[in-house]
Amino acid sequence: MEPVTSAAEQRLYVQFFHQLDRTDQKKPPFLCVLLQSLYDAATKMDLHLAPYGAALHCAVSRMVVSANPEEAPTHRWNRVVDRLRLFADANAHSERIVNIGLAYAYRHLEADALAEANALLLRRAKFS
Repeated sequence: MEPVTSAAEQRLYVQFFHQLDRTDQKKPPFLCVLLQSLYDAATKMDLHLAPYGAALHCAVSRMVVSANPEEAPTHRWNRVVDRLRLFADANAHSERIVNIGLAYAYRHLEADALAEANALLLRRAKFS
């Protein structure tokens, strides 16, 4: 596995993880190498699938729980490979579809986060 060599390429991969609120200092260099390998493999697979009318859609997602219990959990996602633009930023409909899928995937974590937030709000109201 080759390390990320150019500074511009390294900044791109580090920015990818910062957009997901992944800001610890130890893992990004390691994760950048893995992301580069994933991108290379996914791109090759997508190119081999294209003659058959198939496409690979690959993204990295994360559920973010706010420190404020009155804010709902949100999803963050960044595309890795998306030749057909399923994960399009400018398309509100596709963004809504992806967020619905992520809400389904993260439903247990969201329920836990909402239950914790409700318990905290109830404790605050009880002591007020």
